[in-house]
Amino acid sequence: MDLILEILDWAKDKKDLAEIHYENKGSAVPILVHLVFEGTPGSAAGAKTLAYLKAPAIGKVTLSEQKTRPGATLKKGDEAGYIEAVKEKTPLTASFSGTIVQSVAESGKNVGYGDPILLVEISEQ
Repeated sequence: MDLILEILDWAKDKKDLAEIHYENKGSAVPILVHLVFEGTPGSAAGAKTLAYLKAPAIGKVTLSEQKTRPGATLKKGDEAGYIEAVKEKTPLTASFSGTIVQSVAESGKNVGYGDPILLVEISEQ
């Protein structure tokens, strides 16, 4: 949380800043921060709206390779994979439509409730 506050403090006087992407996989806990600022000159026409598809449960994530590769189209209601815990599978269902930018979680890895799984560029519909 301190990192995000530090980034926001640094960014507050930047007039032409629309987006920040910070990634540090070398720390003890990998850090991924992606901020998109609204109302800035760069966020006008043509700007991307990004959102995370988040884990609906705790467990091991299994992603559909075809639906979750970068550039793939995801439609609202599509199942992008599932989360498995105690032999029960919870579908990872898209609540919005868009294009996959990046897979944040890896198939076969454990995730917590609300963890980001996929970064998606939201499509206007």
